[in-house]
Amino acid sequence: AEAKNILQAGLRQTEKFKNLIIELYQQTNNLEETVQRAAAETVQRSQFHFMDSEVQLTVLATEVRKILNHASLIDRSPT
Repeated sequence: AEAKNILQAGLRQTEKFKNLIIELYQQTNNLEETVQRAAAETVQRSQFHFMDSEVQLTVLATEVRKILNHASLIDRSPT
């Protein structure tokens, strides 16, 4: 039961993050600005203190591209 609750919480957080990215992109209509805004909201709360902030930003940019590609909001070709 505890594992199920943890997984459900993770899925809720993932969905919340996806919705945040889509909302930010719809506001900016700019991939790089979306990444910067998402970073301002998420990197500070990150629990990945072992990871350099530049690396975190690179990972976040990749996540944002994948979310927006999946939502068909940006071209699937690499940028």
